[in-house]
Amino acid sequence: MEKFKNAIFKEKPTLDERWYVEYSYIHPETGKFKVFREFISNKIPTKEGRRRKGYEIARAFNIKLKQGWNPFQVQEKRFTSITQAMDYVYEIKKSTTEKRTHHTYNNMISTFKKYLEKKKLDKLSCDEFNYHHAIDYIDYLKLQKKFTNRTYNNHLSSMRTFFTFLQKRDFIVFNPFLKIDMLEESEPELLTYTNIEMQLIKTRLPEIDPQLFTCTQLVYYAALRPAEIVRLRIYYIDFQKRLIRIPGTSTKNKKMQPIKMPEQLFNYLLGLNLDRYPENYYLLSKNFLPGETKIAPTRIAERWRHFANEIGFDKRKTIYLLKHTAAGKAIESGINAREMQLHLRHHSLDMTQRYLEKFNNIGGEKIQMHFPNF
Repeated sequence: MEKFKNAIFKEKPTLDERWYVEYSYIHPETGKFKVFREFISNKIPTKEGRRRKGYEIARAFNIKLKQGWNPFQVQEKRFTSITQAMDYVYEIKKSTTEKRTHHTYNNMISTFKKYLEKKKLDKLSCDEFNYHHAIDYIDYLKLQKKFTNRTYNNHLSSMRTFFTFLQKRDFIVFNPFLKIDMLEESEPELLTYTNIEMQLIKTRLPEIDPQLFTCTQLVYYAALRPAEIVRLRIYYIDFQKRLIRIPGTSTKNKKMQPIKMPEQLFNYLLGLNLDRYPENYYLLSKNFLPGETKIAPTRIAERWRHFANEIGFDKRKTIYLLKHTAAGKAIESGINAREMQLHLRHHSLDMTQRYLEKFNNIGGEKIQMHFPNF
């Protein structure tokens, strides 16, 4: 005997009445079916809108019921306040993400909770928080907080993640943020270092901060991010195969990624005589020397800014722009797009295309001088 009866959408003759989805589940003590109802929001102004929402809710409940979902086990969760639920999200995220990531999440959740308090919605249960609340909040970020489109999209993406987390744990039936559209973003300017600036880095940095110069070589020749650099242990550098192996714990897609070392980087790292250190040491630890302690990636930015200020570089000129500079020079030298995509570890050629559009200026000459014969 089935423990449940399928969810059915109950349509009413007028919009003044409460429309709902109804399903039944056997009570664990009485052995009799108990009826549950999920009401459709009265804020949906049309019959068609409520009808569409009703069938959507019914389908969702039927899938969950067939997968073994038990409303008696999760009923209390849905009455948890939305602020308590967000605290729960943060505690889990804190234990499963890097410090920098959960710090970002903490800021976003704090912004959301302050908004709820301001609007006197902090006592609202997870079951009551709906799409209209979500859209009001995200509009508040744009109109009141004056978020840029990029910041808005980042925040919306995180809210989707948080509420998907709650949905999977039966705090909510639907993710109210999924239907909210991202805003169009203008393509950020692709900044690079000029030849004069590169010469200054090459000649001055080894004198001022030789350990930081090692970072520049890893960014320029291997396209490593600061977070990847500080996690790089000596044994990830394979001198025999001339590879740097980036572990899944350091990459965005959580997969191990091998990077071929250009000859210049191979020779530079070889000259560091890393065989003097235990292979489990981090390449850059305290004082940017090999050691046992992992440092924060922000240390690289701090030391770079100190050098950049001394030289007089624009504040926008970060160490990571060396990656863009290297990609541009490589493309100008004739390295093809597919090779650059693999080296830069871009998921698609679309990302690499930005570099091609900025730096590949030889297409016109090839058409003029080397077009194939008829």
